[in-house]
Amino acid sequence: MKKRNNFRFFLVLESFLVFLSFGVACNHYSFSGNTLPPHIKTVGVPLFADKTSEFGVRETLTDAVVDAFTRDNTLKIADPSKADALVRGTIQSITDRASTYTRQEQVKTYRVIVTVTAEFFDVKKQKVLWKATFREWGEY
Repeated sequence: MKKRNNFRFFLVLESFLVFLSFGVACNHYSFSGNTLPPHIKTVGVPLFADKTSEFGVRETLTDAVVDAFTRDNTLKIADPSKADALVRGTIQSITDRASTYTRQEQVKTYRVIVTVTAEFFDVKKQKVLWKATFREWGEY
């Protein structure tokens, strides 16, 4: 069972990081280039809210977002109380259900569906630069 849960966390993280990349791009904001206001140099990532009963997902997802910003290196990570911008999010739901079956009617694969809402907030201007709801899935 533990192996299955670890893989579910991987799918949750992968789905959200895809969202972070495409959600920003779809709303004409990027963490690179000239699309961010010039006063935004740092970003804080408060612990994501979690409306699910999945243990440890909010910490894992928040850490993954921080790691993604660290690797990207366009914005520096800062304490949320001192950052120029914030990425705030809520894990709305995580469901997993049987997806395919063997001929003996045993579950062969499961589909995990993750729904996250997130926003990129300009602290100085007190303005949401983008906000989106993301729903992605993966199979294991």
